[in-house]
Amino acid sequence: MCIAISSTQLGLCPPDKTLIIGMEAPVKPYEKLWLACCMVESSNDSLALNIPEGATGIVQIRPIKLLDYNQRTGKGYHIRDCYNIKISKEIWYYYVSKFSPDDLVGICREWNGKGIKHKEYIEKIKKHL
Repeated sequence: MCIAISSTQLGLCPPDKTLIIGMEAPVKPYEKLWLACCMVESSNDSLALNIPEGATGIVQIRPIKLLDYNQRTGKGYHIRDCYNIKISKEIWYYYVSKFSPDDLVGICREWNGKGIKHKEYIEKIKKHL
């Protein structure tokens, strides 16, 4: 969003014909959570690979999650595409943006599952927020 402010609005005396244009920083309500998830999942390593689970990339996308994403969106990504941070972030946002940025429990359940280590995962995420 651009903001235009005239010299009169700034209280400059005498007013002149100067126009100052500033840019507001975009609001990114999930960004801190994205960064925390990257640290917990891969220690911020976009080339991370979890062989037993087949999870790849910075947020450790599993093949089943990628299949679900492709079916829901009509995309045709391959698991190797998850090494690309931009693609990983697109997939991650697709799932977590269904929740309020404040719903840490819901987001963690959506991304990491509801298994026995769910509470431990939430605590790890909290440490990085």
